[in-house]
Amino acid sequence: MSKLKLILIIAVAVIFAAGDVTAQKKTQTQIDQPLFSVRQDGKYGYIDKTGKLVIPYQFRWAGDFREGLASVKKDSGGKCGYIDRTGKLVIPYQYDRCSYGDFENGLAKVMQGDKIGFIDKTGKLVYPWWNSKKYEGSVEEEEECFQRDGIATLVASGTYCNGWQGARFYGCIDRSGRLIIPAQYYSPLVISSDGYISGYRMFKGKDGLCHKVIEVFDKTGRPIQFPGVSFVSYFSEGLAGVEGQEPGGKYGYIDKTGKLVIPCQFEQLPLHHTPDEFSFSDGMAMVQLEHNGKYGYIDKTGKLIVPCEYDDVWIENGLVCLEKDEKWTYIDKTGKVIWQEK
Repeated sequence: MSKLKLILIIAVAVIFAAGDVTAQKKTQTQIDQPLFSVRQDGKYGYIDKTGKLVIPYQFRWAGDFREGLASVKKDSGGKCGYIDRTGKLVIPYQYDRCSYGDFENGLAKVMQGDKIGFIDKTGKLVYPWWNSKKYEGSVEEEEECFQRDGIATLVASGTYCNGWQGARFYGCIDRSGRLIIPAQYYSPLVISSDGYISGYRMFKGKDGLCHKVIEVFDKTGRPIQFPGVSFVSYFSEGLAGVEGQEPGGKYGYIDKTGKLVIPCQFEQLPLHHTPDEFSFSDGMAMVQLEHNGKYGYIDKTGKLIVPCEYDDVWIENGLVCLEKDEKWTYIDKTGKVIWQEK
């Protein structure tokens, strides 16, 4: 083989390799670009961060994109499945509920009839199914069987500290099904991406009454103590929402050393808000100043940056979604309106 021919072969190979790397980078960039569910005339579609409609209004319900997939329903009251970022259905409409089915660490929670389990991105069942008929309470309460960072909440029935039969207790398992924390906690365990697991346990005191104790663990099940607070929520971005021990049950935030860095001045969020909504995301956390059903956001210094005047608020891929009078608005961190429901 001539030297010139060898050089040409190498040059062509380099060009193809460079093109392949460029294509991979472009694909990853597309995956990293967030999409947002929006609603128009009762149908849902998706916009990008500029407000451009990229998946047409066609769904009766549409969840958030996580790890490249989003849960959707095509028909009201029908089954749900998962689409990719092009709008293509990649996991068929076969589940009765995907409402809390955002993918995290490659898994999402779904329901079929009375059964609850976790699937991977191919739709394969990873964790064993739970059967909600084994427990008292509504199916909605079984949304508490979530997974985070490879840990899933385990639910079991038992006897309450006052002797009441049929109480629900919570523990957690890892992906292999190994028991990390026994099912002896009276609320769903709060599993933090910062490496903490917390929940409260009820016990019968010497006075014959039931008492609540908050216990926090690392991901191996080792106990961690945070004195001076009566509730610890998720740690996120180095802070966790806590309930002070003063009368009135106000909430503030501690750092990982247990130091109170944002005073307990906020009202408890209603029961339909899960503990992770105390958490910081993109430097912001949802708060309520009064028991009036109006919410806003604070920054990590405790400063109110979105006033508490909205019916609901949430953060989605760097944008803040505000709901007021049943209308949605997306804004960025500067307050600029990105999209507004008409």
